[in-house]
Amino acid sequence: METRNTTELAQKIEKIARLAFDRGATNGEAATAATMIVQIARKNGIDYDGFINLLGFTARGSRMCMTNVPVVMPFGKYRGRTLDEIYLIDSDYLQWFVETVTKYKQLRGQIIAFLKTKQN
Repeated sequence: METRNTTELAQKIEKIARLAFDRGATNGEAATAATMIVQIARKNGIDYDGFINLLGFTARGSRMCMTNVPVVMPFGKYRGRTLDEIYLIDSDYLQWFVETVTKYKQLRGQIIAFLKTKQN
């Protein structure tokens, strides 16, 4: 599958998954969303391993590990944008976040790691 189609498919699946995990979604809505995700994958010839790879996971033993999944800002003026998008729009914001925000340690660490990739 070519990169553009893969990206679009992953974004479509992510959007449906967000609906399924929304706290306001009923059990029926969540089940329907899960069914839709499986149907989309099957329609596109994606098996379980392909699905896991599409979502950016890799199996390591009995644990699933994230690989190359874009970090999305969960709040603030860039809510919903990936670090790559924010970097292109306002790279100073990411540096400000690292230097100023202490509450979100995991996100801060992800931004620090992201910025290191941009320095190389």
